[in-house]
Amino acid sequence: MHLSFYAVIGIGAIIDYFLTWNTKIPISKFNKLALCLIIFGVTIEIIQAFSGYRQGEFADIVANSLGIFLVWLFVKFF
Repeated sequence: MHLSFYAVIGIGAIIDYFLTWNTKIPISKFNKLALCLIIFGVTIEIIQAFSGYRQGEFADIVANSLGIFLVWLFVKFF
């Protein structure tokens, strides 16, 4: 679930960029977006750990980051 959610966010950002600028995404801009998404995923897991009714899990952080990484590979090579 997490992997697909973050992959969809990344793909959505790519589509938005193409519709807005109609050009290839500079990898440096996408690197910043990917880093922000990873930080967001880690932050959400930390908040869940301290919420009292949810658990933050390291496996979720890995899944989130893997989804972002897969989209990053797509952007870099296509």
